[in-house]
Amino acid sequence: MGHSNFGRTRFDEHDTADRQNVIIISKAGAEKVFGDENPIGKTLLVGSASVPCEIIGIAGDVRSRKVSEPDAVEIYRPWAQQNFPFPCILVRSQLKPDAVTKLAQSALATVDPGLAIAIPQSMDAIVAQAVGQTRLMMWLLGIFAGVALLLASIGIYGAVAYTVEQRTGEIGVRMALGAQTFDVLRLS
Repeated sequence: MGHSNFGRTRFDEHDTADRQNVIIISKAGAEKVFGDENPIGKTLLVGSASVPCEIIGIAGDVRSRKVSEPDAVEIYRPWAQQNFPFPCILVRSQLKPDAVTKLAQSALATVDPGLAIAIPQSMDAIVAQAVGQTRLMMWLLGIFAGVALLLASIGIYGAVAYTVEQRTGEIGVRMALGAQTFDVLRLS
């Protein structure tokens, strides 16, 4: 996609409830909806109420639903124009998750003492949860493949053993008459 102008990459203090509704759209979403056209400045109807929103920027693609592939269309709206009852707050830190949770809780308390962090998780835990089902399926596939290999080996061994058992007398007579090992092995 040849967009020379990516617009803004973040919302600012002018994006309030009494101003024009604005959104930032993901790169994949812009390509899906607008093709090669530059979407900056175009209007997109958003949500079940079909709110007209001006596209002010393009963001990189994210993987919030599936780890294996990016989401098709992802849009971002400023908090002042549309807020959600259960937002996700992401914090990048070198501290342990417990310490970050305490710091974030104290910062939220300064905004509103009634706000609480419901499910604090580290990104490692979120990624482990996201790939957990895939990892389980791979383990099961590996186990079933191992069992199939074992059963195939037992079956081949049984077939060869049965064939040898059937021809033991013939092999013994040939060996007694002077057949070499190589000649006996060629008897298939």
